[in-house]
Amino acid sequence: MKNKKSIIIMIIIIVLILAVISGIFMYNKFQQQELKQLTEEANKLLQQDLINDEIDNEIKTNKNYAIVEKTIKEYLTNIKNTYLEIEQLNSALDADKVFSASNVEDKAFKNVDNLIEEDKQKGKENLEKCKDMIKEENIIEAINAQKFSSNKEYYIEIYKTIMLSDLMKNQYEKIEQKVEKSKDKLYDNLTIISNTKKYLESLWRCKHMELKDRIKNYYKSEKVKVDDEFVSGVIADKDRANKLIKFFEPIEVKAMNYIYGKDENNKYFTEYELESVSKVNLFDKNVVNLCKIIWDNRNDTERLEKFIKQLKSKQKLLFNENQA
Repeated sequence: MKNKKSIIIMIIIIVLILAVISGIFMYNKFQQQELKQLTEEANKLLQQDLINDEIDNEIKTNKNYAIVEKTIKEYLTNIKNTYLEIEQLNSALDADKVFSASNVEDKAFKNVDNLIEEDKQKGKENLEKCKDMIKEENIIEAINAQKFSSNKEYYIEIYKTIMLSDLMKNQYEKIEQKVEKSKDKLYDNLTIISNTKKYLESLWRCKHMELKDRIKNYYKSEKVKVDDEFVSGVIADKDRANKLIKFFEPIEVKAMNYIYGKDENNKYFTEYELESVSKVNLFDKNVVNLCKIIWDNRNDTERLEKFIKQLKSKQKLLFNENQA
């Protein structure tokens, strides 16, 4: 009976030993498979163009190895995103949109100024972020912040072997160069936008001053003295200002002076005179000549009526000839 118990105990011990051996074998096999899979994923990242190629963020390993793999891929993706964010800013710099009506409505281009400052700041921040992320202490900090179920130092060493390798450092350098170039490109584009804004501002200021002078001259011709505040009020009143605010080409001014019998260098017109030609094609010589005749005879009603009858008669004759 004693021998029987001893045999049973021996059998149990042997089974336990075999189970432990089998467990160790299976664990070692799992470790080898996971390490091999992690190595393959790391090699893909080391060999690919991290800027132009998409990073595969699918996690292929398990347990603690998965933590290492996930930390590596997320960290590299975050570095890459500093470049992509600056490139997105570059792509969004469309002059038609930047100088749209909503951005230049106040003629002070405040929204454009804000855009330039914000984009410059974002470009600077992304470059600084990239430079910080490729520093060794920050790379290591990313894995130190992770929680492992066991052997934390072992997994940290695997991570460091990959992320601090010479090949990976070459990847960091390439990304940093790309980010730097993208930031420089952004600043060049913003300089173009800024210079365009300055040009439009100077153009608007000239037009605005011309407009203020024109309104002042109108009131001066009416023997009314006005100050800048009053003129600004006229400009703000679109319905009122539209009668006074038409930017005439030099040839139009010349035609107006001809019609009204003024000196050819004259630039002062009354509100009535401006309204009279506001819808006239001053580039058409025939129209200008007709306007001149009408203006010269504006106080001779009888003569004007005869002229209009002759004009209508001639127009009717031309119409009949065209129909024949």
